[in-house]
Amino acid sequence: MGESVLQNGINMDEANTAFVFDTLMYSNALTDPDYEGMDIRSVVEQISVSGGLNEDESAAVAAVRTFLDTPKGQELHIGEYVLGDSSEFTSYNSEYRGAYEAVFYRDNGTSRDVFLAFKGTGDGRWFDNAVGLVTEYSPYQKKGLEFFDHAIEKLGIDSSCNVMPTGHSKGGNGAQFVTLYSKYGHLVDHVYSFDGQSPSQAAIDHTREVFGEEYYKEQCSKMYSICGDNDYVNELGPGIFSKEQKMYIGTPTGDVDFEGAHAPFRKDESGNPIPTLFDFNGGGLLPEVSRQRGLAALAKSLNKYVFSLPDEDRDAVCRSMMSVIEVALGGDSVGLNGESSGVSDYIIALSELDIIAGSLFTDLSVQKSIDKALLNFLKKPLQFKDNALISTVTQLAVTVCYYAGLRLAVTAVEIFLLCVSSVVSNIARVSRAVMKCKEFCSDILSIMKNGLKNLSSDSSIKCDTSALRGLADRIRNVNSRLGALDKEISGLYSKVKWTDLLDLQLADMKIGHSVKLELCANYLSDTADRLEADERDMMAPSEKVVPAAQ
Repeated sequence: MGESVLQNGINMDEANTAFVFDTLMYSNALTDPDYEGMDIRSVVEQISVSGGLNEDESAAVAAVRTFLDTPKGQELHIGEYVLGDSSEFTSYNSEYRGAYEAVFYRDNGTSRDVFLAFKGTGDGRWFDNAVGLVTEYSPYQKKGLEFFDHAIEKLGIDSSCNVMPTGHSKGGNGAQFVTLYSKYGHLVDHVYSFDGQSPSQAAIDHTREVFGEEYYKEQCSKMYSICGDNDYVNELGPGIFSKEQKMYIGTPTGDVDFEGAHAPFRKDESGNPIPTLFDFNGGGLLPEVSRQRGLAALAKSLNKYVFSLPDEDRDAVCRSMMSVIEVALGGDSVGLNGESSGVSDYIIALSELDIIAGSLFTDLSVQKSIDKALLNFLKKPLQFKDNALISTVTQLAVTVCYYAGLRLAVTAVEIFLLCVSSVVSNIARVSRAVMKCKEFCSDILSIMKNGLKNLSSDSSIKCDTSALRGLADRIRNVNSRLGALDKEISGLYSKVKWTDLLDLQLADMKIGHSVKLELCANYLSDTADRLEADERDMMAPSEKVVPAAQ
């Protein structure tokens, strides 16, 4: 491998090579036993000629094929790697459909570079992600571990080899898991997890108990997390990466592009790959950025709150969430092997929405973000023809999710529907509050008008400055009470049901310390000071100046 190293210690030649193999894994093409022992360039050519792939698989193969012919691809010798083994060649996937791993190796002259690639989440495999987050291991993780150990033994891999488990999304999780769990984990040199979620806390605790704390730390130190700056999957789970082991790629996708934020690549109308993480036209991994964007930060917040729930509720929320994502991405609610969330899971998940949303809403920045999203939405004209309203509602839901830090789109939709259904009563409540404010302001104006009537036609001033100061004090007192009430309202977010959150948010927007009232109070006090100063000047004896004698 090359020595191109980023500042945080990541060997970029290894990382680029790993991502190419992870992309090829999405093709489901390495199933023919005739490919075993064949170099990757020949494999890709054979797959391209044989066909039989769906649109996404064809795009994955085309992307790899494109990169092989670039100077960067030739420099990394990717076409020279050999397909050493695949779970499709063995019986390891017969009991559990969809498990898919492969080994790619190359003799570099002094040792052997070995990449063990795990497939990312495909159709029918999202439910297993939830199982892997809340139990010691999932069925797919177990199958991946069995294949990893089998491949090490079959290919005679030892400490002289440069061993690198890798994968995107679920594949990255599998690479992390086998490095912690396998009896051959000590042979691993580096792990490259692209957008991969963390193993469960139970898996982490098992490694510590069986192998010891020092071994666990040593294995974690070998791992690197390379993720899109707006990716939301890598934030799931307890996490095992230090800040120094993370690298964020600036993905050229929209802020609320849910699909593009996690996709390893996209394709244009002609089927050509559009870079999200990787430039297959020869650039390799896209440039690093220093900060994550909204969907990633949003997932981090949601992950924190979900994993603070009681174990049973946490498990139900995770299972329901992954099943919903499966369906949202066009899959079936039942996994490849019959896995599915029960009605009880969805009921528990829905019952916890108020806790999750309430915890998020207690954050002042989240409240401001919601206000910003709603205000931006209200500035746009609604269109009721050609089903444009449906699109508008969807955009609002996604926008609120992005700005507010909410990963559960259902929460935003429910809040929006609640807003529509109760808009009349909410307007009435707000109107009453506005009328009270108007009455208060009218009282102030009346007092000021009465004060003006006390100004006589002569030069004397009849104005009770103590009353002005008293009125200023009353205004400041009211403003102070408004500020205190605002703080009390903020404290209610974690205590009310989610169905009351909208009313609370509207009240919170209308009640608080008022700069205008503060200016009014200051104006009254200043007026009193000026009147008293004028009075002193008028009452003081004038000093006559005598002209000097000529």
